[in-house]
Order: sequence, then C-alpha cells, then structure tokens
Amino acid sequence: MKMTKQLPAILLALIISITASLNAEILFSDNFNANAIGDLNTNIDAPGRQSGTFSTLGYSWWLNPNGTPPPSLTNAGPYAGKALLGGHCTVSPGKNFTEYGDFSIEFDLDIVTNIDTHFFSIGFGKDMANAGWSHPWGMEVVLGKYLGQSVYALSENGISLLQVYPAPGLFTESNTVVNVKVCVLQSGFPPTGGCSVALFLNDVAYPLNVTATESKFIHTLAIPPTNNFIVFENGNTDPALYPMTIDNFILSTLASNTINTASWTSDINSGIDSSKIYTHAVSFGDITDANINGVIFEGSASNMFGNGWEIKTASSIPLTGPIASSSPNISPTSVQLVSNYMESVVSSNAGALVISDLIPGLNYQLSLFSVGSESAGDRKSYFATSSGIGFPLIDQDEFGNNNGQLLTCKYTAPSNSTFSFSTTPLTTNTPAWNWYAFCNEVIAPDAPETISATKGAYPDKVHVYWSIVAGAQSYIVYRADSDDISATNISREVTTDYYDDLSAAAAQYYYYWVAAANTGGFSAVTGSALGFTKSTPPDTPVAISPDGIVVTSPVEFTASSYNDGSGFAFESSHWQVSTDSGFSSVIWDTGENGPPVTSIFASRNSIPDGTNFWRVRYKNDKNTWSAWADNKQFVCVQGAALPGVFKDSFNVIGNGDINLDCNAAGRQSGNATPLNYIVSGTTEIGSSSSNPGELLLGQNSGCSPLMSFESSDRFNIEFDVKLHNFDASTDWLSLSLGNDNQASLLPENSTGLGALFLADGTFQFYDGVTLLHSEANAIPAAQEFHVLITTSTDEFGEGEDAYCSVFVNEMPMVNNNSFNKYSYTLGGGFEKNYVTMYNYNETGTSSSLVDNLKISHVVTNVITVHPWTSDTDSLIDPTEEYTHLVNLSGDDVTINAHEFIGTGILTNQGFNNGDPHYTTS
Repeated sequence: MKMTKQLPAILLALIISITASLNAEILFSDNFNANAIGDLNTNIDAPGRQSGTFSTLGYSWWLNPNGTPPPSLTNAGPYAGKALLGGHCTVSPGKNFTEYGDFSIEFDLDIVTNIDTHFFSIGFGKDMANAGWSHPWGMEVVLGKYLGQSVYALSENGISLLQVYPAPGLFTESNTVVNVKVCVLQSGFPPTGGCSVALFLNDVAYPLNVTATESKFIHTLAIPPTNNFIVFENGNTDPALYPMTIDNFILSTLASNTINTASWTSDINSGIDSSKIYTHAVSFGDITDANINGVIFEGSASNMFGNGWEIKTASSIPLTGPIASSSPNISPTSVQLVSNYMESVVSSNAGALVISDLIPGLNYQLSLFSVGSESAGDRKSYFATSSGIGFPLIDQDEFGNNNGQLLTCKYTAPSNSTFSFSTTPLTTNTPAWNWYAFCNEVIAPDAPETISATKGAYPDKVHVYWSIVAGAQSYIVYRADSDDISATNISREVTTDYYDDLSAAAAQYYYYWVAAANTGGFSAVTGSALGFTKSTPPDTPVAISPDGIVVTSPVEFTASSYNDGSGFAFESSHWQVSTDSGFSSVIWDTGENGPPVTSIFASRNSIPDGTNFWRVRYKNDKNTWSAWADNKQFVCVQGAALPGVFKDSFNVIGNGDINLDCNAAGRQSGNATPLNYIVSGTTEIGSSSSNPGELLLGQNSGCSPLMSFESSDRFNIEFDVKLHNFDASTDWLSLSLGNDNQASLLPENSTGLGALFLADGTFQFYDGVTLLHSEANAIPAAQEFHVLITTSTDEFGEGEDAYCSVFVNEMPMVNNNSFNKYSYTLGGGFEKNYVTMYNYNETGTSSSLVDNLKISHVVTNVITVHPWTSDTDSLIDPTEEYTHLVNLSGDDVTINAHEFIGTGILTNQGFNNGDPHYTTS
C-alpha cells in the first residue's frame, strides 16, 4: 500500500521552497540569514534575508531589566542564521498587520535547553507591539516544558483557555525544535464575522479549547481583535541560561479552499481506482479488509491509529472508538466502507486525522467517505488543514439521511512528511462529524502556468523555462518545427524548471511545450513558446604558413585561430590545394568533414612538386561556414619521412578532459605536438582520473588525436592499457587506425583496421566493419598489458595494400582466419590514417586506463637477408652467447660449437618441448 518512490533532490529543494506560499501571498518572511554579527536588525536588507509584500522591516524588543542581552543574529556557531532571544525578551516586527483578515503565522522554534520548566509564547491580534502574555490583548499560544513534560497553553485577551495541556513527544532530548503554524480566519480589521483560529505543531493538529462539555480544534474568539501586532516572547526569567531561537518566520495569507464535496452513490462514482497510487486506504469501523474496485481498504477494527495515520481527539487517545452502524443508499461493494463508523470521535465533538510517511513536495488527494445521518443542514462542521487554507463549513448531511458523501482535499506534503485535517462543529449543539473511511492518493501535478523560450539570446542553444509546479517530480519538454504539438520531434524529461536545447540548429524556429509529471501521472501541456538561436558565420581564417616559401613534403598547413562572434563551437575545417590560384582544379582536399583544427599535414607525395596554392575555411556547429581564406602560394619538393611524430604521457597537473594542458611541459612530445583530441563521452586526465598520469576512458567513451598520421608508410602505434574489469562480459577497448575520417570514434568505419580487446579475454581484428579474426583467451588475464601495432603500406591514398601485426606484451596475435598468419592484409590500403581509441560497455559501467600513447615512424628496417650455404656463412659464432638455439624440425645438432635443441617434427598444434622460453603455433 505504501508508495516509496523518492522525489529527486534537485526538484525537492525547489518545491519545498514554494510549498508554504502555494496559492497564498507571502506578507513578510525572515530567515535571519545575515552576513554579520549583531542585534536582530543587523543586515535586515541583506540579499535573501527578508521577502514579501511588507519587507524590509526592523524589529522592536523589550528586555528583562536584570540584564537580558538584545535579541541577536550570528553567521557562525550553533545559532547561525537564527534569531536568538534571551530570558524574558519580547520581540515584535515593526508593523501592525491589519491589511489582511485571513493569515497564517509559521516559524521554527528551538527551546535549546530541554529543562523541566521552560516557556515560549507567540501572540497575535495584539493592540501593542510590546504586549507579552501578561497583557490582556489578542491571543497567546504558549509552548515549552513543564515538570519535564512537553506542554502547550492558550489564552484569549488575558483569560486562559487551556492551561498546561500535555503534548507528548513535542520536545525531546534529541530534538528541541518544533515547527509552529497558526491559521487565523476573519473578515478583516476590525472583523465583522468573528475570528477563528487553528493550531498545527509539526503539521499535527492540536486542540485549542478543551472543557468538560466540549473540545475544539478550531476556536472562535469571543471578542475579535482590532489590531494585529505579532509578538514573540522567551518566558524564562534567567537571561543567560535559557536562550531560545526562532527561524524561518513567515506571515502569509491563507490559501484558497481545496476541499470539495460530491454525492456518492456507487463504486462507479467513488473515485477509487486500482490504477492510482495510494499511500493509505482505511475503513475505520470494520474489522475485515474491503476490496473496492481492486483497492484494498484496511479494516481498522475501530482502532484510532494505524500504519502512517492517526485520529486525534482533544482528550487522551484511546485504542478504539465506539462503533455504530448505518444503512446507506450505496451500492454495490463500496457500501462496506460506511456500514459501520466511529461515532463522534469517541464522545468528543472535535477530531483530526493525521497522515504521515508522505513524500515531501508531492501532490496528494485525501478522500473521506461518509453518510448523512439527519436531514440536510443538521451536521455542519468547520475544517482546517495544516496546508493553511481557509476554514470551510461542510455539512455531512448535505445529501440527506443515509445518502453518501465524498469529500476530497488536495494538498502538497511538507518537508516533515505530515498532513493534518481537523474538524470542529459549527456550534455546541451541532452534532460532530462521524468518521467512516478514507484513502490518500498521489495525484498528477498541475500544468505549469507559464512557459518561455529565448529568441536569439544564445548562439548555441534555446533556453526554455517555465513556472515551478508544486508536486512535480519531473517535467517533459516537447519540441516541434511548427506550432503543432502532434508534430513533436523531441521530448526530454528533466528535473529542473528549465531545459537548454543544445540541438537547436541555427536560424531555425522551434516551438516548445512542457508538462509536469510525478508518480501520479502527467499534467496537461502548456501553450507553445517560440524560440530560436543566433546564426552568424565564423570569422574568416587567415592562411599563415606556408606563404611564398619552399617546403618539403609532407607539408604542414597552418591558419589563424578559430573565432565565432556568436560563440558557436568549432565543428570542421576544410583545406584545399590547387595548382592554380582560382582553384579550378583541386589536387588535395580534406572535404567538408575535416577535423576542427588550425593546422594539418598533407600526406607525403599528395602535393606535387612545384608551385601550388592553398586555402582553408572553418565551420561552426550550426552548420555555417566562414568565407575562404585568401589563398597563399608555396613551392613543394618531396622530402624524407620524419623520424618521430607523436607521444602523449597524459601527465598534467589539475584535472579535466584529455585536452587539458596539451602543451604542458613533459606531456606531449614529437614533431606533431601539441595536438588536441576529438572527444566522445568521458576522457579524464590529471587528478580526475582514477590514476593520475593516465588517461581514463569512461563508459562508452573515446578520443582521437586531431591529425591524420600519413607522413610515413611504415609506422608503429603503442600504448599501455588497464582494461576494464575482466568480468567475462563482451565489453571492449578498441584501437582503430587507417581511418579516412573522425566522424565516429567507434571501430565501425568502412575504412581502416580495428583491434578489439574484450573483457572476457578475447582478441578481435577488423577490416573496416568486417571481422577478420576472433580468438578467445588471447589477452593476458593480468588486465594490464602493453600493445604494439606495426603497420606498413607502399603509399597512402594510392590503393596500395596495407599490412599490420598486433603484439600484446610482445606476444604476436595470430590470424587464424588467414591460415595461422601473424599479420593482416588490408586490400586497397589506407586513404588516411586517423587513430582512435574507444572504451565500450554493453553490460557494465567500467572505465579503462590508457598510458604512453605513441605513434611513430619506422625508418630503419632491422631485418636483413643474405645467402647461407655452409657452417662458415651461417653467422653462428662460437665466441657469442645465445639465448635460444632451436632446430624446429629435427634432432639436436651442434653447429660451430653451439648445440641446437631439436624439437622433433612439429604439428599444426605446435610444440614447446617443455621449455617455457619458446613456443610455436
């Protein structure tokens, strides 16, 4: 029955802050948060301290003549952000609040010292600001401890209504704080229709008048007040030993009435529905449970409390109440809810229902099921709620004798998860409300009242925002290209009161709607709001180098920094080389999907010898290109391969993504440095990595250096890796090379090669998207290993074959799909050589760590071949030491004084002769 879903913390803070003022006007609020130390009037105009119609207000106070210090504020210590009152200190805000007849007073009281006798009072309707409880004007509520028990007392115009009445558990040794709320209903000042008052402590209803003949949760003053000074008083005599604090003082108007009644005749119009979420469903007068429309109502067996609910009376609460029966005109099964009832709340003529275990900020609807016992008009009662509404007068006999009545009350649960609903008869002679059954359900929130969207305020987004809705757990934002919600092309769920549409294209009109949601359902959608972004092209780049000089292939082109006056991000660069200044014939072109870089290499031999011209342009992330840079002339001659290109140790100070301090001393080295990276997902280095000095690739994340490494036809790629958990899953880390572009960092390009290292120990190799090889248990189980990939091709971009081998911890990965070869052949070769890494998680959330990424040219061939005809030219030197001497297909044999171990005849399965130093396969 209990609903346990919790409200998201981000939205909870927003909702709680407005709950007290829902449908009510805040007249004056003071949270006592000052940025200095002093008396109560210190920083009354501090930002965020006071608010409301009548802020900013100072305070007056009156002190005990024996040395009570002035009421004070502090921004440090146990009383920080609270008003501290010493013994016999009386405090009043400097205003007579007579503009509104209906109002509520709410604050948090901390009696600080949990001693035997300890008193505090809140007075209202006072004729004077210094009128403490010894003065005969208005009404006083006294709270505190008496002879070790929690108590409260009341007085009206100096006359006691309730003397030292017990309030069990109100103040405890572990918690001396109580939230106080006083609700006052009157027609104005001076009142013409009387003055009625209700009291709630920690959102629990407390009676205001208890005599031998009657009790009241809603009390009407005999003489209505004519003024409304509000007074706080610490009633203890010792100014030093017994301080008290008040906090979060709010004076507001009462909210509009949320209690409604309707005729109830059958299961159909009972409002009970099994598709709803109920926190409570109870039948007071029944022993057995009742199933109404699929909802189980717990039979309380006349008990006056249960799991998360309690019926309170003005006297000590008994375990059970007297049961009476009725013959209601209700059918068919919901009649079980009202066949029996607790009569007049155990002989008391006032009562209250307290519901607890609610989720703060969520909207609920309380439903009371009852039946008339007399003619219409005979059983009228006032109702008050802890949510602070006006006191409606409701007749339980509204629909006549034996006819059903359904009473509903909507409210928002406060931060302490408690809601109270109290009732008091119209007059002493009016019969009291009889209690039959109730249920409490979560209800969908209202739609936001307003929605707005920015129109050109931001270059890269549309900021959509709306009014907060109490009880909303989230909001659903809809977007369409036209003012037609049925054409929605985007919907997003957020837990804030705004949404930044980062996918909005430049110069595109969008229409937005929003609906509020919680576990009770969805609200209606708002009206539409039009929004759009700025759209301006980036600044035209300046071609810097080469400029009128002779350069050696491979050629590096450099242009000015990217700049977009609207702040749009750098998405692509487009580079071209032509043999004529008009670019009628382009001989080298990166295309429109070139990386967002300001320098780039053209692959060796891609630029012809002689005079050439080059230019570049930039594109922002709103698909807008700059103009072409003025072209520059240069002369190219072919050059030798460079000795080294790029190494990244990922050693930086601080924390951030992989592009943090690319030029930091000691981080990157090589003639291609410094290089930024294309990033997808989470790439952390520095102190934000789980191991500083290494690159962390998060769940489904990757990166690629912003360069196509084409300056050598022979190159190696090396890196150290700590693979995500070896958990037998299909998660993997990949290294792709020879890719034509960086459109995707996944090993899914139609070009290039990809090596995959799986968390279940499997090694895989791909030609584009084609799986060449998959071998289980090929990766060392140590999880940490070194990878070396050696590659060669005769020429980039010429359709020449490319060759590749992979070594893990210096051990070659065999290509079983190519007849046990240790290399892979890529027919058609490489057009370009973009290198990417990607950490993929299909079943988990593990990260991988990469270190010492190195992309280098191989200039010297270390393998030589020469003829061999005899022992003399075998190169076996009797004076040298050898680590391994093996005859792979024969017996032991001695050559030039060195013994070769014979392996015997090899098979397809291989042979190692028991020696761990060599293995064949």
